[in-house]
Amino acid sequence: MYFLVDTCFLLHAINLKSENIIDLSPPLKKASLAITHDLLREIKNYTDGSFIEIREFTILATPKTKWKQYKKRYEYLEYFDEADQSIWISSVNTENIALTEDGALYEELIQLGVEVYRLPTFLLLLVAQNRLTKNQVRDCLKNWEDNSQYRIKDLKKWKSELNKLT
Repeated sequence: MYFLVDTCFLLHAINLKSENIIDLSPPLKKASLAITHDLLREIKNYTDGSFIEIREFTILATPKTKWKQYKKRYEYLEYFDEADQSIWISSVNTENIALTEDGALYEELIQLGVEVYRLPTFLLLLVAQNRLTKNQVRDCLKNWEDNSQYRIKDLKKWKSELNKLT
């Protein structure tokens, strides 16, 4: 089982570090991270590789036969870019967990029963596993609220879930 990381998720985590809120690279490095070849190309375009080095990721292949089969069966996949399609293909009917900030991809994976996390819910998971403190996540939530990065309704829900954790 791997945590498949999309580029937007990674960029949001990098942004938290650059704003001196939290450095998520240590707990992320402890997870079994994976990307696909398409994600690798995208990540190289958008990052300098200093947050998490590429060698920290397992690179998963998405076989062309599987790719064609899914694209034929699920025509809406064409609306996603190739990197997101590769996350979808590498998550559906597998034990892999997707980490994404792409709202449309998140919704599609949820509907298909794939375990998927957005960055805030992933941070809640890390608190539950004692890898982050509640205060660290509160700082992130405050930052996102100040920057209107997420809907107020979602932020309130995540704050409530955070307060329930011991």
